Amino acid sequence: MRFDLRFSMLPLCLAAALAGCAAGTPALPNGQAPSLSIAPGGGCRYSFVSTGIQPPINADSSSSFQLGRTVPVKITFTDCTTGAPVDALTPTISLLFLGTDSLDVNEVVSSSAADSGNVMRPAGNGQYIFNLSTKRSQFNAGQDLIPGTYELTIWGSSFADVLVKFAIRP
Repeated sequence: MRFDLRFSMLPLCLAAALAGCAAGTPALPNGQAPSLSIAPGGGCRYSFVSTGIQPPINADSSSSFQLGRTVPVKITFTDCTTGAPVDALTPTISLLFLGTDSLDVNEVVSSSAADSGNVMRPAGNGQYIFNLSTKRSQFNAGQDLIPGTYELTIWGSSFADVLVKFAIRP
């Protein structure tokens, strides 16, 4: 897709996102760029930018976790215009098994009573956390998770989806 920079909001949106990231938000992990999406015709598509997935899950999809353990899922969001941390979002998690047949994980379960359903909880300063239980999360019909590669998606209406892959080993 091509944009005419003379008539689009691309420079303003990009400048706001970069200025916001430089003006006091945490450094981006693993040298990642902020998640930014431009709407057709110009302007910011989303109101918030993310730093991308944070450790212990590696953004390069090289992470491997033992089945039965908890995987801490972490991400930080800032306002696209001001760069201020945002603690009022409801980022939601979904999980997909990438095997010979891709299977949705029907029930993504947290190992923490602080989490509600598959929605991440705010931890302050724009960071959100979800303690993903590889022991209690299940496929359809109550089947337990199995070793293999999974794709985790963090999604919401006011920011671009964040996707990362990781392995679960026996």
